[in-house]
Amino acid sequence: SREPEDKKFKGFNGTIYVVAILIGTLTGLISILAQIGLFSKLSPTPIAISQENPTLESPKTSSDSSRSQPNNTLPKRANLNTVKVGDLTATLQGCQRFDKELICSVLLTNTKASSKLIVFNNYQYYNSYPLERIRILDFDGNEYTSEKVQVGNLEGENFVKSQTIEDVGIRIVANFPEVPPETQKLAAIEIPLKLSHNYDTNSDVIRIHLRDINIYQ
Repeated sequence: SREPEDKKFKGFNGTIYVVAILIGTLTGLISILAQIGLFSKLSPTPIAISQENPTLESPKTSSDSSRSQPNNTLPKRANLNTVKVGDLTATLQGCQRFDKELICSVLLTNTKASSKLIVFNNYQYYNSYPLERIRILDFDGNEYTSEKVQVGNLEGENFVKSQTIEDVGIRIVANFPEVPPETQKLAAIEIPLKLSHNYDTNSDVIRIHLRDINIYQ
């Protein structure tokens, strides 16, 4: 009879079919795992999607995190120009254009003692006294006067009263709104000020002169 042989042949074919299915399944798994591994190598950083704005955003880098909006703070350029007048040391921090105005910054330090300070900008004690003002001159002899002055966090159009601390600098900032854009260098800046317990006289007015000043854009 052929029946036992047919059963053996059918059983053998079934075994081959099961093995083929297992091999196919294993091959598929290996292929999927390989694709996942390759994709992870090609895409080490996931792309972020904002919940508020569902558009693709590029991953942030270290340079992106260090960027900030520009501000109007004058960058410090220390040791460009320093003068000593008595117990005072004045160091130019820089003159730079912001929009249509020129801003100059000077660091003033009293090296001897703490004292009262008054910085004049457009002030005259009496008609017989000279007008005390912060001014700059270019190399063509053109003069420009400051619109206002800031000493520390105090600001005024005519003068500002403050106080120095021994060996600690205080920042003086003056703005000049009418300096032509073609002016690239200044011959000098003059800052009149006074260290005194008596603000009501113009005696002992000190005039700080800083010379040969580059203008930064």
